[in-house]
Amino acid sequence: MNKTLYITDLDGTFLTAGSKLSHNTKDKLIKLLDDGLLFTVSTLRSIESIKHIFDGVNLNLPIITRNGALLIDFKTKKKLDLTDIPSSIKNELIKNIETIGSAPVILTYNEKEITYFKEDVNEGTAWFYNSSRFVYGQAVEKYTNIDAIIDEEWIGITVIDKLEQLQKLRYVLEDKFKSDLNVNITESIETPDHHWLTINSIKASKSNGIKYLKEVCGYEDHKIVSFGDQPVDIAMFEVSDLSVAVENAHEDVLNRADLIIGHHENDSVIEYIENDFKIKV
Repeated sequence: MNKTLYITDLDGTFLTAGSKLSHNTKDKLIKLLDDGLLFTVSTLRSIESIKHIFDGVNLNLPIITRNGALLIDFKTKKKLDLTDIPSSIKNELIKNIETIGSAPVILTYNEKEITYFKEDVNEGTAWFYNSSRFVYGQAVEKYTNIDAIIDEEWIGITVIDKLEQLQKLRYVLEDKFKSDLNVNITESIETPDHHWLTINSIKASKSNGIKYLKEVCGYEDHKIVSFGDQPVDIAMFEVSDLSVAVENAHEDVLNRADLIIGHHENDSVIEYIENDFKIKV
């Protein structure tokens, strides 16, 4: 029996530059899942965008979304586990973001995931709004005062802006909220002129998502093989038995990986999984 669980990041790792599954990857994944492959994803994306991308694919394991803050049953969309931002720091956190001159996008959960945008946003955030609402059909709302949503569970906050602006913001947030928050900057394929700064509870991470799968879902005795391309994936690597970076990964990720495979545009992850799975069956 093959006791390997494969977990992959999506953008820049498993998907094409157009944020899609290639036909080759999709066809092979469907066949491998039918043959018993244990496979799931760990991503910044929401459940709605993941279901859109994997339309026609029977993902039968829980998925790790929002960089590990929210674990979801793929079929039912039901919340399995949520690590939210502490209520005690919400007001101060938003104030610090807005003081820097950026517009925070607040990701919440109140029986379903809702994404809150400010009225005035830059080009990168406008793309995020349109994509969330019109492409993936997510629940999106505009907000002017956070007091109206302060009691909802905050999955995280996303700030889309120029890299220099986000680096300045990250320095401020890590200085003031070091014991409360994980703050990461990620390159964006869809909005190359902007980077994404993501904020989650210090207890939320891709590594804790994997720990949940092992301890709660019964995969403690399985070998974990993970795939990634961005620094946020390093936490996932640290709790994996084998960490695999794609060729196009960030330098820090390449340096931390056990193995480096081909470029994400060349279906390198599914090719590796297919070969490895066949050997172990």
